Amino acid sequence: MENIIKKAITEHKNSLTLLAADSKIIESIASLFIERLKTKGKIFFVGNGGSAADAQHLAAELVVRFKKNRAPIAALALTTDTSVMTAAANDFSFDEIFSRQVEALANKQDVVVAISTSGNSENIIRAVKKAKDLGIVTVGFLGKDGGKLKSIVDVSLLIPSFDTGSIQEMHILAGHIICEIVESVMLGADDVNKEADQHISTKEVSKVQDLLSLKLIVKEAKSKGKTIGFTNGCFDLIHPGHIKILREAKSKGDILIVGLNSDSSVKKIKGQNRPVLDQISRQQVLESISFVDYIILFKEDTPHNLIKELRPHYLVKGEDYNEDEIIGREFVQDIYRVKLQSGHSTSQIIEKIAQ
Repeated sequence: MENIIKKAITEHKNSLTLLAADSKIIESIASLFIERLKTKGKIFFVGNGGSAADAQHLAAELVVRFKKNRAPIAALALTTDTSVMTAAANDFSFDEIFSRQVEALANKQDVVVAISTSGNSENIIRAVKKAKDLGIVTVGFLGKDGGKLKSIVDVSLLIPSFDTGSIQEMHILAGHIICEIVESVMLGADDVNKEADQHISTKEVSKVQDLLSLKLIVKEAKSKGKTIGFTNGCFDLIHPGHIKILREAKSKGDILIVGLNSDSSVKKIKGQNRPVLDQISRQQVLESISFVDYIILFKEDTPHNLIKELRPHYLVKGEDYNEDEIIGREFVQDIYRVKLQSGHSTSQIIEKIAQ
């Protein structure tokens, strides 16, 4: 008996450590909820078994209260209407019990939250796919290796444990944290308070974004018909040649995303004496340029994975790149090559300073 207790507590502690490492993802999900609630959206939860109980639990915390008395927040667990679920299961199949409700009730400004310890429940997968067909943002509370859902949802909170109980414990803890954040910025049933406005405004004007947040920004922009451009580089000692590329990159579309090599990435590419300016300094310089909309740091040698995940409409590089050499070209519609400005290169500037 004592061994069972110790094992359970140890597993819980291990899972808690894993959850703590994902604090930024929890923050991104809370921010997404706030953003959608601000536009009169709703939060829908789906799950099976214990995850169905979690869906109902979290919806109740939002609709009624968590820690504060305030106006109700629009949330609904699609696990509670036995008439709808049994009718869908009987007339169609058990795999359709959630997707049918998503199609009937959810709109583009809503969020569908899929709770699944395995990530492989067919009725949850179909609900998420239906939401995506309708242009609705999806969030996954997942476990183990994330299963099939990991590659389908827009944002995933993954607890990489193979103990179902521990996964569920972390899901409800993360859910409670999100509820507390959302509740702390809600003032009325139909609008958010000034703190929420300030929070969301800050998120919108911040140019430096993580991949999850940027994917949501891109998804929203595309839904409004915006054209997304992407360029990348080390941007060490920014000079007129850089400015020309960035200006022309922005001119081709509505939103320009700049991928910035991290310090470790620059060292691999340029040598141990580079970069001259660290990544924080380089980010700050790029942020000051008006035609740069968003900046994302990457540690890899190339931005291949970024471009694959973000799927911009076009890429922009200097004319010294042949089109078939441009990384990520297979994921975009257009490629633009900008004529270089003679006499300006970072390496030449560094050499000149050294002399």
